Amino acid sequence: MAALEVVKRRLDHAGIGDACLELHSNKANKRAVLDELRRTWELGSPRGEFSSTLTDKLLAARNRLNSHAQRMHQSFRATGLTPFKVIGQLTRLHGEGQSPVDFTIPQAATWTPDDLAKRRGILHELIQRINDIGKPSAHPWCGIGLSMVLPTTLERLMPRIEAIGQSIADIEAQVFSLAERLEQEPPASIEEIAPLSSLAALIGEAPSLQPTAFTAAAWDKRITDIIAAVRIGSLFQKSAEDLSALHNLSRL
Repeated sequence: MAALEVVKRRLDHAGIGDACLELHSNKANKRAVLDELRRTWELGSPRGEFSSTLTDKLLAARNRLNSHAQRMHQSFRATGLTPFKVIGQLTRLHGEGQSPVDFTIPQAATWTPDDLAKRRGILHELIQRINDIGKPSAHPWCGIGLSMVLPTTLERLMPRIEAIGQSIADIEAQVFSLAERLEQEPPASIEEIAPLSSLAALIGEAPSLQPTAFTAAAWDKRITDIIAAVRIGSLFQKSAEDLSALHNLSRL
């Protein structure tokens, strides 16, 4: 009781004691509580003196907070989206592990809800197509500009397609034969033919040597001397090319 009375005196000293309803007294009863409620109700608004500066600051803070809430729920132009909805979507994507993108879509801020729905439909259809046919750049019909193929067009294209197919089969047979002779794995794609072709060209440019030269013991016992000889030969070739260029320049 002593501690509660101290608190009550401090509230009275601060001018807000009338807002405190005393229920801790052993003399409190239902009638006393009702009388206390009636007395406080009849007090009306606080009659204390308040600084006009403080009041203005409180009003400005209240208005700023209210305007922030209004702006958060204000629709943006044609999109119909509010900052509250956008922040909610971004928070959801972040929670699902989606990283921010580093590109922008031109004119996206002018899309109406119908425009957004159309583009989502196109994107969904594109995803379905990719799932069905795979990567577009790797599709056999990639680069074809025809929107439709008429029967007459098909009759004109079929002989050419058959000729191209036969040429591809011939090239494939030659490539497989070359890979077998070079003791290499057959290429699994067109891109893998280039390294095989480069290896064949390099072997074709090599000096004509007897088969016994490739099995000589020097390849194992004198490999350091062979590497040094190759370096000297390369340096000699470069020096010869430089002298030839100087000679041609002096003749000019």
